[in-house]
Amino acid sequence: MMELQEIVERTRAGEKVGITVRQLLRLFGSKGRGWRVVGRIEKELQELGLGTEPSFEPPTKLDATVWFVVRPTEAEIATVLDEYTRETGHLPGSKRLTPKKDDPPSPPSFSAVDVETANPSRDSICQVGIVNVRDGQIVDEWTTLVDPETWFDDWNVDIHGIDEEDVVGSPTMPELEAEIRQRLQGHVVTHSAFDRVAFQRAFERYGLATLSGLWVDTARVVRRAWRDRFGKKGYGLWNVAEFLGIEFEHHDALEDARACARIMLRACQDTGLSLEDWPKRVRQPIFPSAHGPGPAPGYRSREGNPDGPLHGEVIVFTGTLLRPRSELVDKAVEWGCDYRNRMSGRVTILVVGTQDERKLRGRKKSTKQRDAEALITKGHELRIITEEDFWQLTE
Repeated sequence: MMELQEIVERTRAGEKVGITVRQLLRLFGSKGRGWRVVGRIEKELQELGLGTEPSFEPPTKLDATVWFVVRPTEAEIATVLDEYTRETGHLPGSKRLTPKKDDPPSPPSFSAVDVETANPSRDSICQVGIVNVRDGQIVDEWTTLVDPETWFDDWNVDIHGIDEEDVVGSPTMPELEAEIRQRLQGHVVTHSAFDRVAFQRAFERYGLATLSGLWVDTARVVRRAWRDRFGKKGYGLWNVAEFLGIEFEHHDALEDARACARIMLRACQDTGLSLEDWPKRVRQPIFPSAHGPGPAPGYRSREGNPDGPLHGEVIVFTGTLLRPRSELVDKAVEWGCDYRNRMSGRVTILVVGTQDERKLRGRKKSTKQRDAEALITKGHELRIITEEDFWQLTE
């Protein structure tokens, strides 16, 4: 009977070498043909760079012939896998999880947009700013005032400085539709979903078709790109821009859109994720160990679903609402908002319903809304929206 070394040399030389299963067992000094014996022999053969065809596992007859074939050793397999992983950034059969350091993603191309509104209703757009980015560079900027054909709230005017007189003679949304559609194609980037909802509401008001495009929310991007800093709070446009050293004049639509574009570019640069990777990433949890929603309905305060797209927002409702408040609270918690019953410096969204004049005591707005406006004036990142705006935000 041939020695093992002779079998190895002849097989590796390309010669067809075969022996019976009985001879193979004797060659390896094995008694019996149990699964453990077969496994040990196969492992020893692999260390020698060999295998057998067919397999000699039970119930193969002892007199059956098995043929030796060349197989890579474990060390050779490990070397090939290492080279493959270095070359492609992932193991065979799996998708790349992180880009290779020496193979950065292609420079992103997208449009960043921001709007200002005349009053708390998101359909009252009075200014639009759009910044177009191609291959990682800002190539075009465009802004316009818009006649919202509706009333201006004094508080909104104090924030962005645009009033009824400023928009006299400005185009209306239907007159701007073609220009906006041409500029907002492909990936559309905004800081929070509120600008997307604003366009949706404004276009609906005029009976215009909804804008197409793949919308990317940089507020959600930021919370994952720099989660130790912004994972739970403080991810408003001003705070993030200051952290990244981006200078801009807040509450001007074009300035805000430009800051948003630069934040998106930095997120791609700092994480190595491409623009195409981010829509999937923002649907994943910020913190992998996140737990489920907090207390059950009925609590004055409820914690939001940590996997929800609005996780980190703190929401308060005021006024008479069209839907049951419990339904709105459930929706807010499902989408990640922490619900609170009263205003504080932690609140980021105030949803305003119809105000009961009997409870206002001669004032035009509720105490909660006045408190919210005071907080915004002090620099807090807080948005005042209508019930319908909120409902569309969560659809």
